[in-house]
Amino acid sequence: MKGVYKDMEEERIRQHSIISDYDDEYLIYVSEFGTIYTIKWVEEKGKWKIRNLREIPSNDGYSRVDIRHRCYMVSRLVAETWLPMPVDFKHYDYEVHHIDGNRANNKKENLYFIKKKYHKTLHCIKSVRKLGDKEDISNFNLIDICGEDRWFLEDLLEKIKNSNEKKLKFNYQGNTYEVAV
Repeated sequence: MKGVYKDMEEERIRQHSIISDYDDEYLIYVSEFGTIYTIKWVEEKGKWKIRNLREIPSNDGYSRVDIRHRCYMVSRLVAETWLPMPVDFKHYDYEVHHIDGNRANNKKENLYFIKKKYHKTLHCIKSVRKLGDKEDISNFNLIDICGEDRWFLEDLLEKIKNSNEKKLKFNYQGNTYEVAV
């Protein structure tokens, strides 16, 4: 048990409010690196029992954990605990996007809430290039460029989704970019 306490001291953790609200005697804590802990009150012993939940890898590459016989995606728990919620957030309207494409990387910096209707469009983008520069920034993605400006990003993804063009130009903060789909 000492190892779990040491891990918890070294990581920044927060309580996952949505699941923890169901039961005051069974709390879920999530680290910013994607480690999930359960803390349960054991009446007979008069103390809290802390457990580091084992991740269950799946065939699709996502990590899951079992909490009280329900399966939860680790990326979802980290995003709901650490990321700012979109103003119009409804659980069923949003998915969690892995910015670097690695579904096992559940660090908070790698996760982004995206509306379900735009998530597939975001994955269809092959490259993003800044026009007027010799530097090709195709290693970046739209979230790197305009991720904080959620309304602009969603408007742009809607245009890409409805366009039949293979390339689409857009202006953002004084720069012109080209997106290849």
